[in-house]
Parts: sequence; structure tokens; C-alpha cells
Amino acid sequence: MAQAAQRRTYALTAAGPGESQWSDAEDEVIPDLTDALTQAQAALHDAVPPADAVIAAWVALEETAASSGAARSASDTPTEFTVTLLHRTNADPAAIASLRTTYLAARFGSREVGQADVDAAAAALERITATWAVR
Repeated sequence: MAQAAQRRTYALTAAGPGESQWSDAEDEVIPDLTDALTQAQAALHDAVPPADAVIAAWVALEETAASSGAARSASDTPTEFTVTLLHRTNADPAAIASLRTTYLAARFGSREVGQADVDAAAAALERITATWAVR
């Protein structure tokens, strides 16, 4: 089971007309992505069709997000929630976007997913793995 780190955030709020103050906001839960990223990378090397591999890789991250204990907005899809949690880390935003785009194409796209998509997902995961450490 993945561990989670917490980070305290602060919000600048209005204290009165022309005044502001810093106040405690909610703690952000940031999941430990180590196991999820390992599982995601492994899924890309399974002997399954490319679309299934890309989907399985993303689902490994979604499962970690779901079990992280972080609060999820009722309107967030699992994909949106996963992206939100990834953005709470130092993970490269371009790599997050690339992996999400590749996943959505595999899951909902009309074109055939091929090895180039698996390679794009693997490159994005490698970049996320190299940069995700909690801020």
C-alpha cells in the first residue's frame, strides 16, 4: 500500500476592506507514487495489445490516487483526480499531460493504438518517475 505525505498550504484571504491575511488551508495529501509508477511501467511491458497496456498503466496511477486518502471533489472524474494529485508533486507537467493524452486516446479514441503510443506513455512515465518527488 502506498504511503502518503501531507503538505500544509496557506491561503491569502480578505480580512476586511483593503486588508488581507494568511490563513491555514487544508492539508494536501500527496501519495507515494513509487509502487504505482513501477506497476505502470510494468503494465507497458505486458504481452497485451498496446491500448490495454496504456490503459493499465494509467489505471495503476488512478488506483493509487483513489486509495491515497486525499479529498476528491464530487465532480472530479478518476482521471481528473489523478491529474490533480500528480500536479501536487514535482512531476513534470508536460509528462503528466502527455501520459493523460495517450491514456485518453487509448481509452476513448477512435484510432488504433500502436507501439508509438506505448513508447510515448513509457517516456512520460520515465519523466514523471524522475521528477515526482514531493515538494
